[in-house]
Amino acid sequence: MKYSRITILLVFINLLGCLPSISVGEGFQVKGKKYSDVSEFKSKKVYLDLTYEYGIIREETKTKSGKIEKKTDRATPEVYLQFRDALFYELKGKYKLDVEFGLPKAKDSLFISVTPRMDMEYTTVEKASIILNKGQDPLYKLDIVNAPKIQALKIEYAKTVEQLAEISAEKIFDAISGKSE
Repeated sequence: MKYSRITILLVFINLLGCLPSISVGEGFQVKGKKYSDVSEFKSKKVYLDLTYEYGIIREETKTKSGKIEKKTDRATPEVYLQFRDALFYELKGKYKLDVEFGLPKAKDSLFISVTPRMDMEYTTVEKASIILNKGQDPLYKLDIVNAPKIQALKIEYAKTVEQLAEISAEKIFDAISGKSE
């Protein structure tokens, strides 16, 4: 292949960083917002629940005698379960929190609600919302965007489910310890 001198010069200048770089994609972002004190998550039992918003489909059928509601449960994607399990083992193993799977039975219990969304290739979690709740009141919300990003000639790939759970657990523990803003 033959390249013109101008093309070679432009590529060389771009590599030196003289031209503004072009970036495409959201990349990796973590945003946490604290609404109230979450320090009691450190000492009390915490429940971890996965919310899959497309898991239950409700269909209503009208008949002559009345309405009939049909409820269909869809299987939760494997990637979501991997993320939940990895987050559970990070919080329980590394950070020594008293964590259990499922929804709490008492109304004023502490629980962590995880709502992931999958990427286009169904290989990892692209977005996740993690909310620390006491009963119905949200105390802390962590939003994670895990998308690939192309900047100039460098490609940042999305993180794996395990890396994402590790970062999430660290941010949650920082919020509980009072280290986050």
